[in-house]
Formats: sequence, C-alpha cells, structure tokens
Amino acid sequence: MKQIIEEAANDYLQKILEASDFEINFEEDNYDAGARDAVLDITERAYIAGAEWRISSIWHDNTNIPDDNKFCVFTLSDGNCGCGYYHKKDNTIGYENFSNVVRWAYFEDITPNMEN
Repeated sequence: MKQIIEEAANDYLQKILEASDFEINFEEDNYDAGARDAVLDITERAYIAGAEWRISSIWHDNTNIPDDNKFCVFTLSDGNCGCGYYHKKDNTIGYENFSNVVRWAYFEDITPNMEN
C-alpha cells in the first residue's frame, strides 16, 4: 500500500511540475534550485500524509457502534475479516457478535467516489 501511495504522490508531483511556472534550468543558482526542491519535497510529504490519514480515518474501534442497518467491513479478534449489516437489536454484524469485532468501517467510506 505504501508503494502505491508513493507512486501516486510522484504522479501528483509531476502534474504540479507540468502545470507550474517552474522552468528546469540546470544552470540556475542554488537558491532557486533549493526553493523548487523544498516545494516539491513538502508537497510529496503532504500528499503521502494525507493519503495515509484518509486510509486510517475510516476505521473505527469496537467502542464506536455503527449505525443500525448500515453495511460494514470488519476485522475480528481472531484475525478474520468479513462484511455485513450491523443489527442494533441483537448487537451483531453479519453473522458475528459485535463483541468479537476489533475494528470496522462503513463500506461506503472505503469505496471510491465515482461522482466526479
């Protein structure tokens, strides 16, 4: 996953370079080269940090209860994973008792937004 994020960050940086007014001049002075490199470095770090935050932010631990009848993905204390609807009435998710769940996420939060 980290490699995919780093590749996406690199692709994003290339788009910034193509759209910016930076001219690559191998004879430029050190100040201009350093400024450009600093901008690119901080942009890459921000992109990666944002992607990692987004991935982590959708997961909830078992102290947070999902909304009733919402479709979720989850990991169990034995390491298995699953998906299903949370049922408040009997405190189950899929066919599992919610007390066995370690973490969960709403399915809609992990699927891509295709509206754009």
